[in-house]
Amino acid sequence: MRVLHPDIFFDWLQEKYKNKKYDLTLTLLHREILKAKYLSCDGKILKDTEVNNRLKKVCNRTTLNIYKRICKSVGEINKDKQEQDLPKFCETQRDERETLFSEWLQTQYASPEFQQYLTEHIGSNQEDEQAEQVYQSLLRLDFRKSSGIFADWEQQNKPAACLLVYGKKKHGQEWIMRRLMTKPKYSKRMFYTCSFSSYISDSKKLWKWLSEKIGIQFNRKQLLEENQLRIIKALKEQLQYNNIVLIFTDLQANSLEYPQEFIDQFWVPLCNRLFSQQAQPNSCNKLLVFLLADEPEIKNWCQNWVSNINENWSITEPIQLPEPKPICPEDDLIPWLKQETDYLPRQLTVNPRKTAQEILSKTNQGVPEAVLMYIYSDLCQYDQSILESYSILK
Repeated sequence: MRVLHPDIFFDWLQEKYKNKKYDLTLTLLHREILKAKYLSCDGKILKDTEVNNRLKKVCNRTTLNIYKRICKSVGEINKDKQEQDLPKFCETQRDERETLFSEWLQTQYASPEFQQYLTEHIGSNQEDEQAEQVYQSLLRLDFRKSSGIFADWEQQNKPAACLLVYGKKKHGQEWIMRRLMTKPKYSKRMFYTCSFSSYISDSKKLWKWLSEKIGIQFNRKQLLEENQLRIIKALKEQLQYNNIVLIFTDLQANSLEYPQEFIDQFWVPLCNRLFSQQAQPNSCNKLLVFLLADEPEIKNWCQNWVSNINENWSITEPIQLPEPKPICPEDDLIPWLKQETDYLPRQLTVNPRKTAQEILSKTNQGVPEAVLMYIYSDLCQYDQSILESYSILK
């Protein structure tokens, strides 16, 4: 039987038992646990603690992403878990809301009320899935050069990288990050974001910011080096379970000298302490730093940027990704429309050249973020707020 989106069932369940003796005010975490059980309705039932522990290690962003990640988590847990039958599971669960859920699983959609509710709401769920397909397709539009350099870094199998993502405003800096972070190997990650426009950016305050983000108290009475040791220890522990992504926005808000100071006083000491021969984390997870700037000239603010990666590259050398340019119809839009016919609405792909011309005329001749938003909201007619909900910079 096809497994449907669990939120459909949860919404119906809460409506059905509202004002009755059952307390069905589901917390977000409990909903996620139930989602995992929902996805394991083939008989591989999970314990709450197992699911809970996995969920704590995942940075959830949207309902759809939660759904996908739990699908993956359930698969991983069930690889080496002994199967339990559903009746036994029902006997061992005391909580009323879980018993209700278990009983429903056994009936396999037998409730007439739920069948009616499902009929009324399944259309909106399918639309959500189609919107997700369009979003994933948009991530494959343009930014190929940045993806290529990132792939070169991955081939080096190094534990860390600091990447400059720069260009004119609204030219897709965050979209480049999204594209790079969609690979399955980075699905387990922790994002920590800092804006240079609102944060004093001397190196000591950066270390203090990092300590707060990872849950370590910064002791002002101690030397900076002593605080760094505790921060490094905590980072090593987190890297056992997650990739760590530090995002610094508005780099252009600083002085011309600051990028070099950031590298010398923050990034290099961080790498040297975290990835020394003695302190090397025993993990395949990565530490990534993204420096975002809405200023094309920032490439000239530091002499250490590296644009090509080879076997001599060191993790202390910051990588400069290519500056994103306006999207070109011949090189980008038309080939993309032809390649994505399985994921885009039919009306966009029937005449790719005509569609590309319309997009350019409405987006100031191909400004990247304007193009992406116009395709999603105007041509595909999906809610702009859904697209914005995918933002990493929250």
